[in-house]
Amino acid sequence: MADPTQFGDQTNMEAEQRRERDQIAALAAEFSRFFREDESYKKRIGAMVAESHTRLPITLNDLRRVPNRQNDRPLPNKLLDDPTSYIQPLEMGVQRCIKDTAPQFLDKMENQKIYSRVAFEGAFGSHDVNPRSLKAHLVAKLVRVQGIVTKCSLVRPKVVLSTYTARPGETADGYQLWPSQFVPTADNLKTRVHRDDTALTKHTMVGDNPVPHTDSEGHTNEVEYGLSIYKDYQQFTVQEMPEHAPTGQLPRSVDVIAEEDLVDRVKPGDRVKVTGVYRAMCRRDSTTTSGIFRTVLILTNVEQLHKEKLQPATTPLDITNIEAIAGREDLFELAARSFAPSICGRELVKRGMLLLLLGGVERNLENGSHIRGDIHLLMIGDPSCGKSQLLRFLLNIAPLAISTTGRGASGVGLTAAVTMDKDTSERRLEAGAMVLADRGIVCIDEFDKMSPADRVAIHEVMEQQTVTIAKAGIHATLNARCSVVAAANPLYGHFSEEKELSQQIAFQETLLSRFDLIFIVRDVMDETEDRRIARHVIQQGRLRREGDEAALRRGGAVDMGNLQGGAMMEGP
Repeated sequence: MADPTQFGDQTNMEAEQRRERDQIAALAAEFSRFFREDESYKKRIGAMVAESHTRLPITLNDLRRVPNRQNDRPLPNKLLDDPTSYIQPLEMGVQRCIKDTAPQFLDKMENQKIYSRVAFEGAFGSHDVNPRSLKAHLVAKLVRVQGIVTKCSLVRPKVVLSTYTARPGETADGYQLWPSQFVPTADNLKTRVHRDDTALTKHTMVGDNPVPHTDSEGHTNEVEYGLSIYKDYQQFTVQEMPEHAPTGQLPRSVDVIAEEDLVDRVKPGDRVKVTGVYRAMCRRDSTTTSGIFRTVLILTNVEQLHKEKLQPATTPLDITNIEAIAGREDLFELAARSFAPSICGRELVKRGMLLLLLGGVERNLENGSHIRGDIHLLMIGDPSCGKSQLLRFLLNIAPLAISTTGRGASGVGLTAAVTMDKDTSERRLEAGAMVLADRGIVCIDEFDKMSPADRVAIHEVMEQQTVTIAKAGIHATLNARCSVVAAANPLYGHFSEEKELSQQIAFQETLLSRFDLIFIVRDVMDETEDRRIARHVIQQGRLRREGDEAALRRGGAVDMGNLQGGAMMEGP
């Protein structure tokens, strides 16, 4: 005999589902009324229809103008904390508004099995984070993450609605019913909606909701792939920007799932702001769990970060100091002396690095030719001449700089690689150091320790400023518009007076021709020079100002940003 409480639980569940459907319908009607009456969103929807787009950008602060019947919390705050309860009504509201204003466009979308979507922009407050700040308290919340794309998978079709039919010629037990030819018709076709844990709805399903192998009569089901509906699916990884990662710690990253019109919007090396729902996903290939889940970001919007948006913020005091220094006639000499003041001498090398930081003029000609504006610099010299310290100072003051060494770097690690995803077994395109340093600087220490085959891999980057990949069926071109600063030792460890200079440089001419500035750094055995260096080192300890000790410990140089009080040295 059946338990009566089971019927009560089922009744309560059905009542709860009806209540949720009524709530979604009421919110959709409210949002549709807002989109039709608000002038700015009438223009946005008109532009979306004119450009044949399917995603409407919504500013969070604009949702404050939507009537709040509960009068408890502002609607943007509710959306940030519980996005799955409001995304579906918003999409339904956009769909109804398009039906009233542009029914032909809606019919076109329905024929192509495309639906209206929403994208969120504006101020996110404490939900505007980086991959390192994604903690447990942000799970199931709407967040915006800023970072750099490091890996990107191929675009794959993902089934949304499967169509299948039961062939009556064979049962699950293998018994043949009749051998006649079976032709599927509209009467014996069945459909099933597939909604997994990446759906932006209130309730999701763990797994893919697969098609049953047999029907109620034991007939074998067979999927009709041509009648099924699919959508584009792509996964990429957003990593913490190298310049924002704490010293001595690995950059954090988060996997992002993009679907439909959001696929193929980014490539490795792009700096982006991605908006989506931060969600924990259960593993499907295991019957048990340890309580630790994989977290992903279900994408709703992606925004490219351009070079202008990455500039550091300046204060009024900085502007005043810059204007005071800009009026001096010896500006270039003063800035060169202030570059790495803890290193005695090397005036020409410092001037070259200063010009490298400023950069040249990039030109894109009408015939399609590209002339790079980045400057490449190479230092070849004896040990203990301050080459590594100059690189370290350059890393500390450059807005975007990535450091590597010749012994620990390979050609693939500097450019790009095709890797295999351990979860999906798909091939991914992973960006290297030069692609991540796009519009920045790459510092390579111990350049002579790199193998010749790996040095050949950066030839294209230094001249064409692109990385071309043609591996494992993946053909792509990535931007690597960066300056290269390399430090190396001569062939025998130090320069010898008995041999020609050209015989002590172990680099090919094809590589040397790509460096715009090449400096020979010598450790000359001269008593006067040694006394000058010793006096400079002693003065650093005796005349050190308050606050410079921490800066000297960090980078071996006084901070260039402190322009007051004679922070820029007047002499070597």
